[in-house]
Amino acid sequence: MSKSKDLLIDIGVTLVVFTVAVLLLGFTNYQNNKSDQGVTFRQLETGIALYEQTVDSSLFLIQSAEDANLVFPEFNERVNWAQEVVLGYIEYPQPTTGYTLKVTSVTRQGPQITVNYQLLLPSDASLNLTVVTQPTLFVALNRTDLASSSQLTIRFRNELTNQTTSLSVSPDEIV
Repeated sequence: MSKSKDLLIDIGVTLVVFTVAVLLLGFTNYQNNKSDQGVTFRQLETGIALYEQTVDSSLFLIQSAEDANLVFPEFNERVNWAQEVVLGYIEYPQPTTGYTLKVTSVTRQGPQITVNYQLLLPSDASLNLTVVTQPTLFVALNRTDLASSSQLTIRFRNELTNQTTSLSVSPDEIV
């Protein structure tokens, strides 16, 4: 009788532990996949634009001042590199100077971060050169907001055209 009682207790404990584990995993999955969680960001006003270059739109994960200066030598923004990373984005070529990019929101849904932006046209009152330019956009994010146990996808999405440029990052690439 004692052995069957012990067996029933073991089965009961196992069922309770299993139920708690399933509930915790379900809650964690819900938290990680909630629809469009807002992410705190800071748009950096660098004034950097590429002239007379026609590269496809490009996305960069920048983790140090040295990395930033390799790609963008004139980058001199104040960034707390111990706590922040910078996402750099080069827009498609535009026909004149004066085009700018503005971040409207940054969201996270599971292992995907989306930076929503708008391409702002030059104002009619501005004097712009007729030269091919590519506006750039820099966004500082807290490193902890990029923490992920699986591959992270970073997307820049133009709100007007819905066009996206993506970069996939493995968890060990964000140090």
